[in-house]
Parts: sequence; C-alpha cells; structure tokens
Amino acid sequence: MKIKEELEALTDGAILNHSFTPYMRDYQIVVEVGGPNQGRRGQYKLLFTHCVQATFHTEVDDQGWRES
Repeated sequence: MKIKEELEALTDGAILNHSFTPYMRDYQIVVEVGGPNQGRRGQYKLLFTHCVQATFHTEVDDQGWRES
C-alpha cells in the first residue's frame, strides 16, 4: 500500500498519545484501531522523522467529545 492508504486505514482509530520525541526532532502518534468495520486491529506507533512542526485537528464535534 501507499503511505496515504496506510494512514487512511488508521483514521477511525483512537489516538492514545501524540507528542514530539524527547530529542525534539521527530513526532510520534500512538493509535489504536479495531472494530467490525475495520480490517486492522491493534496499536500502531507512527513516527514522523525530521519533523520541525506538527499541526493537527479533530473532526469530532462538541457533542461527540461529551459522549466519548
């Protein structure tokens, strides 16, 4: 698979942790996926190397945060 397809397979997962590494060069994301509609199950650690800036956003609305 291409990298984009790999990342899209993880989009419905729960982000367990995300942060810069202690040496502040790389950015890591730990995600857990699994469920009846997903082909993958388990925890995955994504490491983006030589990352000087990281920007992210959520598509979960306020009601979704209250319910989760």
